[in-house]
Amino acid sequence: MTRRGRRPLLIGAVVLLCMGSLAISVTQISRYARFGTMRHIAAQIERDRPVSRELLEGTLPQMRLLLRDDVCQSEFVKAAVTVTLFRLDTQSPDVDYDNWSSALGEAETVVRFALHCLPSDGNFWVRYAMVRQAVGEQPEEIAKLVTLSQLYAPAEENTIAARFRLYNRLTKPSLTLAAAPLKADLAVVCSLKGAALRRRLPLANPVLAREVQSYAQDCQLGRSLRDKTGR
Repeated sequence: MTRRGRRPLLIGAVVLLCMGSLAISVTQISRYARFGTMRHIAAQIERDRPVSRELLEGTLPQMRLLLRDDVCQSEFVKAAVTVTLFRLDTQSPDVDYDNWSSALGEAETVVRFALHCLPSDGNFWVRYAMVRQAVGEQPEEIAKLVTLSQLYAPAEENTIAARFRLYNRLTKPSLTLAAAPLKADLAVVCSLKGAALRRRLPLANPVLAREVQSYAQDCQLGRSLRDKTGR
């Protein structure tokens, strides 16, 4: 009797498990249908493949839908950040200030959303620092954001590279306040294992070069001047 009594419970549990799996599958299919294009374009950007302006602009409704529905699935959130920052890179305040300002506002909104979803992602913190620096550099704010980025991603090469691209834009007051994360990053970059990473970094401008030399005199950074915030 006891065994017979357990069978309906077991069958019920199996049915509930199947229904749950089906619901998750339906949700995933729906998300790929809504955000798949944005994810594909982000992958193209990360592979350095050309993306037309029309395709970039076409992702805006998807990004806004992602935020509206509070979809925090990491692959879609990361795609939104990549596309949004790349779109910002294609704008110039000197050529079209209104479009640049709009893209900047959109980027800030998306990166803030990404941090809401994944607050321990160091890459998002440095991306947010980049956006805030573009809005208007506030040394205390930038230093705090870079410190959080370094805390959450102390050894991720892509994130370290992003931080160095930011360091290369900062004024002396901001670099002075960000001395701790900069020194920690230099310890990684200037180590024996950091040779490949050093070659990926942009050439240091005079302000950053002086800071680097004060921490690591023999450490030579960069063989490229490329500087894209969406990477």
